[in-house]
Amino acid sequence: MAVQSTDLIIVQRDATLYSATVGDLPSVSSAGTITSGALDLSTGNSFKYALTANATLTFSNIPAGFSMWHLTVTATGTNTMTLPTMIEMGGAAALDPPADGETRSYTFWSYDGGTTIYGGASA
Repeated sequence: MAVQSTDLIIVQRDATLYSATVGDLPSVSSAGTITSGALDLSTGNSFKYALTANATLTFSNIPAGFSMWHLTVTATGTNTMTLPTMIEMGGAAALDPPADGETRSYTFWSYDGGTTIYGGASA
C-alpha cells in the first residue's frame, strides 16, 4: 500500500503527540547551502558536504515547529566532524564521521525550532 498525501502520521515524544498529514511533512528534495560549516535551513533541507579537513558543522535558520533535514558526508582522509549538541539516536558513535573514502547519510529533526535537535545516521 502506498502512502498518500492525505495519510495521517502521529508521533509521540515524551507525553506530547504530534500529528501531520504526509503532504504537510517537509520535502527532502530541496538542496541547501553550507557556508563556513553552517547548514542554512532557509536555503533547503538536503545538504552534501565533502569532509576534507577537521570540521565543525552548525545548523542555522531552523524553522519554528517541526522540521527535518538530511546531510550526506563524503570523507577524504581521516578527519573529525563536530556537530551541535543533540540527542543522538542509535548510540554514542551514531554520528561519527565516515571513514576515509566513504559516504554516510545523517538525518536531523526538531520539534521546537531547534531548541532540541535529534540526529541519526546510516550504518
